[in-house]
Amino acid sequence: MTGSPVCAYLKPMVLLRILPVAGVLLALLAPASAAERPRLSCLSKEAQRVAVSSGKAVRLAVAIRNSKRRSPGEVVRAQLCQDGNTLVYVLTVLARNGKVTRTVINAADGAIAGER
Repeated sequence: MTGSPVCAYLKPMVLLRILPVAGVLLALLAPASAAERPRLSCLSKEAQRVAVSSGKAVRLAVAIRNSKRRSPGEVVRAQLCQDGNTLVYVLTVLARNGKVTRTVINAADGAIAGER
């Protein structure tokens, strides 16, 4: 009965019932995953200067040097941001092959914290 017209009709009908349910489930799960990752609030230029001069953050040159160990390439953008209670540098790096990565550096000690 696999080649019958009834079977050919039932397969699309089953999909039409499953797809809306799957869509609703994805919609319910999406806000939860977005809420898990807190948004970064990036500092102004003046606040960055204060953070570096007070010793709360290493100099940008130190963060860039450390990021090149993981992601060699040209840093095309650098931001000092607050991630919860931690200051982090978010460095956008353009590799020679054209791949763009974001490296996160702990601003307190210059250690690589991960990628985004």
